Amino acid sequence: MDYEGGTWDGVAAQSETDYTGFGLEGEAGYRLGTFTGSFGWDITARVGIDIWSRDINDTFDVTGRYVKGYTEVYTIQNLRLGTGPSWNFGRWNARFIAGGKYPFATNEFISEDELGYDDDLNLEPKGKWSPFFNFYNYFQLSDNVLLVLDVYYDTYQFDPSDPVSPKVNGVPVTPVYQPESKQVN
Repeated sequence: MDYEGGTWDGVAAQSETDYTGFGLEGEAGYRLGTFTGSFGWDITARVGIDIWSRDINDTFDVTGRYVKGYTEVYTIQNLRLGTGPSWNFGRWNARFIAGGKYPFATNEFISEDELGYDDDLNLEPKGKWSPFFNFYNYFQLSDNVLLVLDVYYDTYQFDPSDPVSPKVNGVPVTPVYQPESKQVN
């Protein structure tokens, strides 16, 4: 994936990145009656955790200076609140949910070995509400087989983290922070 950002000292840089991770979610909801027999209205709350690593490859910044890549590990706990219609016509079922997603606990970890600092670096970008929607659509082909179509739009948005002042050989160096950022799936 393409990475467009900057170096720790604020110089623009582009690189290739590799992402690896997983997510776990649990959802609870309530269906408000049924409208005209086959229709209902759902209200849902979902809590989840996403964990992924982002490997930013070595590159050169816009001034031509070599920039060493590194690996960041993100842990994001989030809450999603949504609502929308659901319907059922025999073997065909569908649900559309739209709402907001809020990352309430975020940690960006970079090992001291990656950047040459005395200690590991932990940044905490501040979460912002962001929109999402899911359209779940499935058709029951037989008692044991479902044909599923899941279309979604999902985002994360963050305000900058507070600056952290790392040390090299006991001497403080330029404070670093995670700038405002967003992710769209």
